[in-house]
Amino acid sequence: MGQIHRMLGTALLGLGLLAPALASAHEGDWDHDGDRYGSHDHDQGHDDHGYDHGYDHGNGWHGLATLAVRNDFDGDAQIFVDQRLVGVVGGDRSGSFQMPAGCHDVRVTRPGTNFVLAQTKLEMSGGTSYQLPIQAPTSNVKLENTGEVPLKVQIGSSAVWVTPGAAIQVPVRTGNASLVASIRSPQGEWKALERTFWLEPGQTACQQLHPDPTVVVISNHERVRVRALVDGDDEGYVEPGTTKRVWVRPGSTNVLLLDPAGRVRSNTTVVVAKGKESRVVLEPRYGQYGQVGAVVTVGGEVRPGTPARPGDGCPYH
Repeated sequence: MGQIHRMLGTALLGLGLLAPALASAHEGDWDHDGDRYGSHDHDQGHDDHGYDHGYDHGNGWHGLATLAVRNDFDGDAQIFVDQRLVGVVGGDRSGSFQMPAGCHDVRVTRPGTNFVLAQTKLEMSGGTSYQLPIQAPTSNVKLENTGEVPLKVQIGSSAVWVTPGAAIQVPVRTGNASLVASIRSPQGEWKALERTFWLEPGQTACQQLHPDPTVVVISNHERVRVRALVDGDDEGYVEPGTTKRVWVRPGSTNVLLLDPAGRVRSNTTVVVAKGKESRVVLEPRYGQYGQVGAVVTVGGEVRPGTPARPGDGCPYH
């Protein structure tokens, strides 16, 4: 009987020495790249987060699985697995995370706002890699035209017109966004404003647009109305005693003024700096032939325009 007791004591002692080694072998948690950090108590193959270490041999779930994250968003993305932060993947970068095989809830959020970029549940087998792409969501950009000229705004994949005093919302891919605002002139459209800004997922960004337009101001001091052609584009009639403002491309602009019979009242060229204005003032001027001329004001300076004799016709179509 004493010999039996001694044999049992030796067996128990061996088990006592073996248990710490087994505990050490399974101790610790995981992070990306498979590094261990922290330590948790394990019970029958599950840690306190419910990770299944596959101790039920033969079910195909034992070992580690890999979560491969591709972040196509411009900003950082936080990776949570079973409500635990396991790492951060930078904008336009990739990251891999090893974890015990089994069922896992995966959630990807933005730091600070906790906006959910992606969320899924994965059944992961040991030795297998699972791909998780993160796409940039869309958010709204509010465009406000606080200027005096209609603007064509190219933002993201959209092109919209915004009239003065109006505001519209446009869905845009989040992250680094850019816009270009153009003004239509007789010579075509020209870029008046360009900027880049950050659009955060789940939030609306407001962009106020107030470019300084380049303007030709036409004033009619005669007693008859005149038709204004600016670089060949018909801007309509300028009535006696009134003024018309025409937005033009910076640089040289030709202004042709015709009376109702199609006769030339003024034909002159002005040079307008970006964001500035030049004036064409039509007033009676009589000479030997009863000439009628124009006065052109540029930057405060007054200089005569090209006079035209009454009867010098200019065919109008």
